[in-house]
Amino acid sequence: MKFPWLELAKLARPRSLSAPAEPQCDEVSNDALGSWLRQPKSRDTTTQENELDDVQAELLIEAAKVGNVDEVRRLCEVVGVDVDMRGYMGWTAAHWAARQGHVHVLEVLHRLGANLDSLDCRGDCLLHKAAANGQLQTCKWLLQHTFNVHATNKHGMTPLDLAREKVRHDKDATTVACEALLADAAECTF
Repeated sequence: MKFPWLELAKLARPRSLSAPAEPQCDEVSNDALGSWLRQPKSRDTTTQENELDDVQAELLIEAAKVGNVDEVRRLCEVVGVDVDMRGYMGWTAAHWAARQGHVHVLEVLHRLGANLDSLDCRGDCLLHKAAANGQLQTCKWLLQHTFNVHATNKHGMTPLDLAREKVRHDKDATTVACEALLADAAECTF
């Protein structure tokens, strides 16, 4: 990503620490900064806006990953970042919060109007992410919010399938409880 203001800052470095006796206006016309300033500027700011959107999306996603609910709230409410912006593989901040088990972040994203039904590029919903990572409390929260335990991704896998796969590799109590919760939910037929 290139930001013109960063290029400008690099070009505008002082040549010496001592202040010149008088303004050096002619230097601007001969150095790289002057050359950059004289270039015709495009009125199309779409590229810059897209780069800024990408940076903001990454900041939101990173805040969700680490469970920084205050930063998630600030980015969405103050900065105006779109709560449903997507990053790598189509993951939103909600996907990362579910994967990492940050229910408090999911609650804030839900209140901010996030699309909690969004799917990533593999067709995974939030329940897939939580189940695949043995996030028991997140799975409980998602099931309470009527997430479908029978939802299949592009590989035909349900959240329960992913939880069972996780249990084969990691038999800690939370992962086993997560699989049991999803198995019980899958058996409910009412």
